[in-house]
Amino acid sequence: MTEAINISDVETEHGENPKRALLPLPVIRFFSKLKRKELKIDENGNENGFNPWEGVFKHGIPEDLKEPYEGFGIILHALEKSGAHNVLDVAMGAGRHAMLMAEAGYKVSGFDISLSALDLADASIKKRGLEKKIDIKEADMFKVYPYPDDHFDAAVALQAIYHGYPRDMSAAFEEIHRVVKPGGVIAFTISLDYQRAALGAESYKAQQVAERTYVPLVGREAGLPHFYPSEEMLLDMMEPHFTGINMLLDADNNYRLVLSKNNGE
Repeated sequence: MTEAINISDVETEHGENPKRALLPLPVIRFFSKLKRKELKIDENGNENGFNPWEGVFKHGIPEDLKEPYEGFGIILHALEKSGAHNVLDVAMGAGRHAMLMAEAGYKVSGFDISLSALDLADASIKKRGLEKKIDIKEADMFKVYPYPDDHFDAAVALQAIYHGYPRDMSAAFEEIHRVVKPGGVIAFTISLDYQRAALGAESYKAQQVAERTYVPLVGREAGLPHFYPSEEMLLDMMEPHFTGINMLLDADNNYRLVLSKNNGE
């Protein structure tokens, strides 16, 4: 079993809270005022091949995706403690976490399905002089990753892999397990907004498409499936691939940060 721990209560072996020590800037919650027509969602959460992630990044980097995830200091601490060197950033977006890892001394590879996000990432990486430390590719987080087996020391997937169906999250876990070396650190976040989606789907303008899975019909994330697994469902998906599973909650309980290690099986 796992124990939910509030990120604000976590301290390093030196007695400091890594979130406060490394990430003094607050996460800004941003709600898009963008109006869109309602979408008819197919079984993959898309409308006529539309890539919903382009809608997120086509106008630039949203305010809430400019600063790092508030628990990122804990992830950096876990990477340092593990001795990781080569890290994968799954669905890297505009590169906010990849650049911080590169500046902390890690060799980073990242990918995203949104060309708009990759263009933004490329511009920021060049501006910060990190071209030699970060490799970026176009790829889908729910399909085969463009890397060989046992290639990375660790992988992070922040505010990413719950944007899909249950089968998609399982596929992401399988690929992360494949490309990360045995014993490598795995860190990812899961949204805890299931109750809002389930009880407020009508006002939220979302369509239920699978168990604990909703697709917003309007707004910035229109067309993006959101899967909200229970802890039991999440453990069932993870245990075949990962060990030492630790679950932590962020300060406002909007996300669950999961830390684990590749079991190498």
